Amino acid sequence: MEIMTTAKKLKEEYERKLKNLQESCKHNDVTDWIHQEWAPAHRTRYMVKQCNTCWKLVSKKTRCDECKKEIIDNEIKKGNGKPITPYGGAWCSNCFNKLKGDKNAIG
Repeated sequence: MEIMTTAKKLKEEYERKLKNLQESCKHNDVTDWIHQEWAPAHRTRYMVKQCNTCWKLVSKKTRCDECKKEIIDNEIKKGNGKPITPYGGAWCSNCFNKLKGDKNAIG
């Protein structure tokens, strides 16, 4: 199993070096907004900006499920899997707080 050990070591080395690069990179060369994909041709709900040097995602945006306002980065409130805020949902702070306070809301 020397090949598997070598492949595992190569993967670990790559991940360590990429992490170091991403942590030290200044992200000066960033893409425009592009669709995020979880696999080729399979888009998520997010648009992202990615560093061309280290490939780190430096920003993401989507639209609020309730009011459709564009929300970016830490403005995005995600669902917790409960009926009012299901997984996969994304809301602005305003709508998220309204949903949490509304006992009659259904996800």
